[in-house]
Amino acid sequence: MKKIHWFLLIVIVGICYIAYSSLWQPEIDVPTQVTAVTQSPVETTITSSLSSESNGSIQADTPNGRRLTTTEMAVKSDWMRRQGLSAIDQETYKDYSDAQLMELSEKGDFNAMHVLGIRKLTSEGVQAAIPFAKKEIIYGSLRGISTMANYLGPDMSSDLPIDELKKQLLESTAYYKFYSMRGDQYSAKLFSETQIKSFETAYKIDQVFNEDDEAWINNRATELYDYYQAERYKLGLGDFDNEVPQEVRTFFGE
Repeated sequence: MKKIHWFLLIVIVGICYIAYSSLWQPEIDVPTQVTAVTQSPVETTITSSLSSESNGSIQADTPNGRRLTTTEMAVKSDWMRRQGLSAIDQETYKDYSDAQLMELSEKGDFNAMHVLGIRKLTSEGVQAAIPFAKKEIIYGSLRGISTMANYLGPDMSSDLPIDELKKQLLESTAYYKFYSMRGDQYSAKLFSETQIKSFETAYKIDQVFNEDDEAWINNRATELYDYYQAERYKLGLGDFDNEVPQEVRTFFGE
């Protein structure tokens, strides 16, 4: 697999995730290591930590120490499923055949698209997996956006000049900015900062992006949003659902 840097990022992200997960009660681990790769540096852990059963016996603490009520937990879990972030849903799909997943995917099921993308990644590589991530984004999955960000991120094990790797980092960061435009700014910031920090550490750079770079990222994120929104319109899907319920915002400490 080309992007060996994914595994380095997963280790870094895992460390961040442990700290992050202390704020959440995990629902279930994402099924495979490849799933972590496809979700972007931090997505696997965020999925597990954001997810939790609303069975009355498990309640998550918010950053300010208040425990979510059962009703708030139910709202959070529903939002996660609508945004493609439910680890339980991913676990459900892992034993489906390719034919079953393809049938579900053609009906607009972004969880099936994600699992198919994972399988394509392991069997054929990134280029074969990218179309599934793009389709996942079009159908409203936040996980699809972070997956694309990870696919396009810099391969720090390669011999490419640092300027080329920085271009890859810019594009990947723009996808994370696009992620934040979809409503979940907290997770997007964690994803992005983790990747940028790993890049700066690897290449001993104090600050990789300047003001012009930041402006480019913002403009590119808007382009990405407009492109995927236009693709939704072509399919009659309407506007992205960018609303984050207050219960989820409370969980993020907002």
